[in-house]
Amino acid sequence: MGSRTKSTAVTNNNLEPLHIFPSILPADLCVYAVIDLNDGPCTQIFSNIATISLCNPNSCTLNSQQHCYMGTCISPQPLLITSTANAPVCFGTVEWFDPQGNSVQIGGSSYQPPCLSMANNQNCYEDFIYSVVITDDCGPHTCTANIRLYSDDASLGTVTLVPPDQSPLCFSEDATLKFTPNCAQNPPGWVWYERDCQNGALTLHPEAGLSIPVSM
Repeated sequence: MGSRTKSTAVTNNNLEPLHIFPSILPADLCVYAVIDLNDGPCTQIFSNIATISLCNPNSCTLNSQQHCYMGTCISPQPLLITSTANAPVCFGTVEWFDPQGNSVQIGGSSYQPPCLSMANNQNCYEDFIYSVVITDDCGPHTCTANIRLYSDDASLGTVTLVPPDQSPLCFSEDATLKFTPNCAQNPPGWVWYERDCQNGALTLHPEAGLSIPVSM
């Protein structure tokens, strides 16, 4: 991932480039030039030593979150950078961006998002995607976090009678109830309960699925 690096030395009175390819180097490298002189008391002079340090590009993850939205804004947990790069890691600059792509913070290994509210609480959920860009000698590297707000007011689904049955039902008549999921699709899964119309205790039905048979 390193870029091509050049040093110079003097050979036969010509300025020659020294080509170095970091991708094939096993470790850090020190380079210097030795210049031969044909006159004077000194026969050689040495240049300063240039150190070529190898490093790995940055990579990271951010902590995504899920919260239940009940009409008041949610204060998310701070977003934290977790490095997934192998040492040694290139030095990089850090910049944080909000879901609209606006820069909201320069530097720092964490960022505190503001209090978040859903634009429409009839949606099953809304996502707020934050990102951090770490720029090093190997280029920019982007990590993202998704803060998802699930609406407590959104419809989970509807229960209906399967045709040809319709309400009211006669005593001893059998019917089938069907559940059409809405927000319950993510994540999927539900259980059936029944109770009388006098607000009695709920009784768990062992059946699970989109429909359930009932007897009156």
